[in-house]
Amino acid sequence: MTSRDDIAPAARRGTGLTRQQRQDLLERVLPVATFAALVLGYDTLVATGVMNERYFPRVLTILGTLWGLVTGPYIWPHVWATFRVAAIGLVIASVIAIPAGLIAGRSAVIYRLVRVPFEFLRPVPSISFTPLVVLMLGPTDASKIFVVAFACFFPLFLQSLYGVQDVDPNAIDTGRMFGLSRRQRMVRIILPSAFPYIATAMRIQILLAFLIALVSEVLLGGNTGLGNALFQFGQALDFAGTYSVIIFVGLLGMALARLVEMAEKRLLRWHPSQRTREHG
Repeated sequence: MTSRDDIAPAARRGTGLTRQQRQDLLERVLPVATFAALVLGYDTLVATGVMNERYFPRVLTILGTLWGLVTGPYIWPHVWATFRVAAIGLVIASVIAIPAGLIAGRSAVIYRLVRVPFEFLRPVPSISFTPLVVLMLGPTDASKIFVVAFACFFPLFLQSLYGVQDVDPNAIDTGRMFGLSRRQRMVRIILPSAFPYIATAMRIQILLAFLIALVSEVLLGGNTGLGNALFQFGQALDFAGTYSVIIFVGLLGMALARLVEMAEKRLLRWHPSQRTREHG
């Protein structure tokens, strides 16, 4: 005979769902409902004439233009061009910044030498160097890559530096006592401890590199890139095309963020922070 204690709390309440299941369902439904309400409100304002349809096309018009972009050959070369600039700039920044940050974090002298100038330059927006870069390199892909690399360098450097400095000194001393060389201590102790800092910086900088590449394309011009496509639609006063590119960029950014998040969870599945997040 089934006892009262064997009956699930959700069944006793008669809802069929536990509290956690209802919360998960709400977290899934609420964003969709909010987005649908915003779209419906926008379209209603346009349909009633509150917003001028010349500047604010109907939702179906924008979606039709977006579908044409996604299924046609026009937009994908621009996507490739933007991702190419972002990827090259990020790789250059990573190759220089991460080793430099690891070295500076292990050396008190180097840390004191670079801390002040790096903290001074870090808040300076990389886009502010665009006129100087154009004078030196011209409005080329090299200029855009430089802007992306400059924007990504300081966060990667500082996170690598802080990651090394956060390593438990007792762990390093223990490794030294067990006869580990300097290189072995770096590989077995310091890098695993600093890696979550570096991974977090990379997760943020991947998205930043994409956005900086797009902005640099708008400012520097050229023939390819999503920023250039956005600029061309704007110049032609094609508002449906402009909004469709903006939505397309947003969708690409969301997909990229999701892929980066999945990669980070996979790479850091051994780290306590990921285990806590999964069980929390």
